[in-house]
Amino acid sequence: MPYHNLLSGEQKQAIRKMYRIRRGIAAGALFFLIGATVAVLLVPALVISRVKLEDVSQRLSNARKVSQARLNPETRKIVEDTAELLAILTMPAPPLFAHGGFAEIVLMEKPSGISIAGIFYDGPVADIENAFRYSLRGVATTREVLFSFVETLKTNKLFSAVDLPVSNFVKDSDIEFSVTLVMNMPRATVR
Repeated sequence: MPYHNLLSGEQKQAIRKMYRIRRGIAAGALFFLIGATVAVLLVPALVISRVKLEDVSQRLSNARKVSQARLNPETRKIVEDTAELLAILTMPAPPLFAHGGFAEIVLMEKPSGISIAGIFYDGPVADIENAFRYSLRGVATTREVLFSFVETLKTNKLFSAVDLPVSNFVKDSDIEFSVTLVMNMPRATVR
């Protein structure tokens, strides 16, 4: 027997509209419940992590203040100087410091505008124990390069004296120079 729908077209449209609205409300309620559940589960974790972050930040700040308060400027300077000396002592070196070690140090400090023509050993310094005098001769492209090279040698802790005569600065370029250096060798490397 054929099935006949006795509802009019308008009634069918109204029923479909009500069905869509109910389906939308059910989906919205489901999404709301999921969102509320996620929020309820995540909010405590966010609050706890924020509290812990503030606690850790406060502890770190206190630790920095305490460490800075312990080291006054004089103590800090002593620690820095000791660290520099330890860095020099921990440099790998052969058991007996050969005079070639001096050449190696000078060549490492040499900028590109300096050409070394000769490195000479002038002998031990009479009034300083474990100190030796060396001479360097070479050519610098400019005064600035020569001055920079001498300043770099002066900052090296192994050299107790770096002597560059003022007469080396007479020319502007292609300057022939002669530098005298006194090198203090650590006691363990001198025999």
